[in-house]
Amino acid sequence: MLSTGFLLNAKFFACILVSIQVYSVSSFAPQRCSNAIPRRSFARRRIFEMHLKIDDSSEDPRQLEFDLSDLPQPTDIRKQRFLREEENRERYAQYGNDLWELRNLLKDLSKKLIDSIAIGADNVKEVRQEIWETEQKDANIVYGLELDAMDKALEEEREDDAREHRNNARNARDQLIYFNYEGLWVGKYGDYGFELVNITYTGDTLIARKVTDDSTVPAGEITFQADLAPPRHSKSLSKSLPNIKLSETASKRWGTTELKRFEGLGQVAEEGFVKSQWLEGQMVLINEENFSFAWLPINYQIFFGRPSPELQLKMLEEAEKKKVDVMNNIMQQGIDTLSFENADVEKDYVVKCFDATRNAIEDGLIDDYSESCIFVEEDVCCFE
Repeated sequence: MLSTGFLLNAKFFACILVSIQVYSVSSFAPQRCSNAIPRRSFARRRIFEMHLKIDDSSEDPRQLEFDLSDLPQPTDIRKQRFLREEENRERYAQYGNDLWELRNLLKDLSKKLIDSIAIGADNVKEVRQEIWETEQKDANIVYGLELDAMDKALEEEREDDAREHRNNARNARDQLIYFNYEGLWVGKYGDYGFELVNITYTGDTLIARKVTDDSTVPAGEITFQADLAPPRHSKSLSKSLPNIKLSETASKRWGTTELKRFEGLGQVAEEGFVKSQWLEGQMVLINEENFSFAWLPINYQIFFGRPSPELQLKMLEEAEKKKVDVMNNIMQQGIDTLSFENADVEKDYVVKCFDATRNAIEDGLIDDYSESCIFVEEDVCCFE
């Protein structure tokens, strides 16, 4: 049974779906790749916090019950990396109202720059500098700028500079919550009930594959994907969808006034995974633990949340039991519906196998303890 905190207000998501449909989705190729940087998980934050607690064991309440003195301590290199990642988190505005306020400030500064240029004001240089400093607090913008700088450095064969820009891009990417969705999620697929999906990344494309299945899109197949590529100054087609504005009630519930979204593709099929096709869709981000995906043409949306370990285990066990039941049914149906049209052919083959085994024993090629011999087009293979 899922907790009530996992379920969303239907009216809330109905409003989101209406907002999504206002904007069309451009073509998006399945599993499209880009010059993306391999991701690193937010799990390191927890590792870092754990090491901090271990280093200061005098204040760790777990010492009362467990002896942590024998745990391996992080090396100096790892400590430096943890501190560097902590500095990166403090550098960038976090997803939510802080980020939206930062981007509103950027809009105001951009307008101020245009007005200053138009009237020939003396503060153009200062405004440009203020815009640059503000952009450096937006991880998504920095990610795109560093990728552009990396591409330019590679074109000019400046390998050291390209490597530095690549690291900067990776550090910025690590702070974007939608590049840290890797792992298992659970969502309700209508009448088919709750299903598990596993999220991975191919470049800047998020890929969600079914872990548990239904009669339309089976386990192992992609259920949806989303293009998370940042805006690129070097890519003329780069664009982003406007955020969804939430009502005052919804804003209080979710702690944010806006929701970011990305264009994507959702897969649909008929029973038995027949006539599968990709439909335009959008992925809507709520927070680190919740998001939704909408199949736009069919007006269908699924909300996803992080399942507890207990729920994961239960759903995986049920999925495995379902597979066993299906296989048992198939085998039983096969026995019940066995056709005897080729019985004579099968009988002749079995007789040849017995004859091959008997002849091999009589010729001393194998002994009586051997399993059997198989007759295959005049050739005999005996198993000892």
